Parts: sequence; structure tokens; C-alpha cells
Amino acid sequence: MEDLGDLRSDAESPHEIAVRMQSRVEIVRSVVETMREAEAEVLVMKYALEMDVREIAETIGRTPKAAESLLSRARESFRAAYTIAIREYEGELQPDLGAQPRSRRVRPEYNYVHY
Repeated sequence: MEDLGDLRSDAESPHEIAVRMQSRVEIVRSVVETMREAEAEVLVMKYALEMDVREIAETIGRTPKAAESLLSRARESFRAAYTIAIREYEGELQPDLGAQPRSRRVRPEYNYVHY
């Protein structure tokens, strides 16, 4: 995750930085809401609730190895969707409004057109 140095430019005021950070928080929230439920849950457990893999495994009724595997897939899914959302927010990508609805297993970047 980026630190304040990554968000700050000499031309931005503290208020502008705060607005930009809030936008990033909203993007994270919206990305998590679009993820598969099991993947979103393990990310929340790991990063919001600060649970370790053993605790996550116990909570979801899986082995630690299975929980780690799910967490790894969740990170990959989040990373791909977040990257697209940020690029779209910054104006680097435009959504392909004519795209067919995708299944939840298809990566979101396939429904976008690069301009």
C-alpha cells in the first residue's frame, strides 16, 4: 500500500491529499464489495481484523493450507480489480459499456478497453 509520500505532490494542499485518500478508501470498499464472498471475507479477516491464517482457517472451517490458498487467490483478485479501479479513477481506463456481463470468475480487466 502507498504511503503519504506517494499521494503527496507539491501542488496539493493537505485538504486535497485527504480527499484523494478518502477516494482510495472508497475504491477499496467498492472493490471488496464486488469480490466473491469467500475471498472478500478472508481479506477482511486478514487485514481489517488482523487475524492470522490459523485463526482464519478455524473461522471458515478449512485447513490452514486451504485458508492460505484462498487468501492468496483473494489477494490476486483484489490486486487486479484495484489496479483497474485506480486506473479508471485516474482517467487511464474507460469502462467498456458494451461488454457482456461477466461471470464472477472472469478477471475484471477483460471488461475494459484501453484508450
